[in-house]
Amino acid sequence: MAEAKLGRREEKIREGQAKYKGGHTALGNEVNGTLFLTTKRIRFDYTYSSGFMKKSTRTLFNVHLEDIITYRVEKSSIFGGQDLVIEFEGRRGIESPVFKIQDAEGWVNAIAQALGE
Repeated sequence: MAEAKLGRREEKIREGQAKYKGGHTALGNEVNGTLFLTTKRIRFDYTYSSGFMKKSTRTLFNVHLEDIITYRVEKSSIFGGQDLVIEFEGRRGIESPVFKIQDAEGWVNAIAQALGE
């Protein structure tokens, strides 16, 4: 699992395996990775093969908490699955990436706490 590099006075609040499902103009297909929430930002990294037996980590997005507009849980299937949706102001306007992640409600609560809400 990738480990997010933290800045000064930044602490990791939560980390979890997630699947990016879409909703961001600069990102492509669905991909599995790691979602990080810190006291300053939310970040999604994924690991990919970059040659024979070599793996590299790429950050798909790195959003400062003050850029987040809304965050919520959405129903993802008729079987009760839930997705985490985070809307933020990006370079191309409003972005709304969607993640399949365990305990989406817990993520919403953790984001609210990080934002002081």
